[in-house]
Amino acid sequence: MLERERLQGPVQWLGWAGVVSLVSLLGAALISSLINLPLKRLAAAATAIAQGRRPDPLPEQGPREIRQANRSFNQMVDDLAQLESDRAVILAGISHDLRTPLARMQLEVEMARLSNEAREGMQSDIAQMDAIIAQFLDYAKPTEASSFINVDMGALLDETAHEASRLPDVKVNTELSDRCHILGNSTDLKRVINNLVENARRYGKTPGTDVAEIDIRCSVKGMHTAKRVIVEVQDHGVGVPEEQIGQLLKPFTRLDTARSQANGAGLGLAIVDRVLQRHGAELHLANRDGGGLEFRITLPAIA
Repeated sequence: MLERERLQGPVQWLGWAGVVSLVSLLGAALISSLINLPLKRLAAAATAIAQGRRPDPLPEQGPREIRQANRSFNQMVDDLAQLESDRAVILAGISHDLRTPLARMQLEVEMARLSNEAREGMQSDIAQMDAIIAQFLDYAKPTEASSFINVDMGALLDETAHEASRLPDVKVNTELSDRCHILGNSTDLKRVINNLVENARRYGKTPGTDVAEIDIRCSVKGMHTAKRVIVEVQDHGVGVPEEQIGQLLKPFTRLDTARSQANGAGLGLAIVDRVLQRHGAELHLANRDGGGLEFRITLPAIA
């Protein structure tokens, strides 16, 4: 009997130690989840804002520090929404207030007794001012993720290529897949491709000719959830010095060599980069083998 009791003592202590350890682990897991869950919510909400979406309000409950952090974050989201609303109103006002006098100037130029050369020069200046205003508005205009729909990039690129081929100084070659579907804003994405085509038309003409030969390709890479839509726009021009490629996407940049932005505000490619960032896309620029510049766009595909 005494020997049995001596044996049971250590076993009981070992059992109690195991129970205490298990309870401690469960308690630590519970405390960790209580701390990590608010952080996960905060990280998810911050990611949503980075992607152009407005997240649901974070719960203002729990420990005092978490309540304060969530309350501050919710206030920031409200302030950003109000800022976007104010900016939309300002942009609409700028568009109206600047383009109205431009329209009057256009009418006065047409009615004035001017030589054809003077009239054409003034009309060209007015058209250039209107185009610059449009570039500023396009650059500042937000891309709402709530407007994203299923976009067939193959069809969009085919339509854009068909429209560009009507220009006398453009030749477009296409290689398009019919499986290039993404979530995005079709109007903004078409603006991106139009800007790239126009950039190639202006500054990427094939040497020795007055024609810009543009290659447009669309393909799908990867499998299942890792699928990506790859869009390539290439020209056959002289390209850009390697040390200046990184400057092309910066707003208001004017290069002294190839692809000068002398006829605009220098926002065409900056608009491309801005819109693609809001679509979660990657943009890669490089000089094309054989001459010219290549724009490579990688977009998340719809599974």
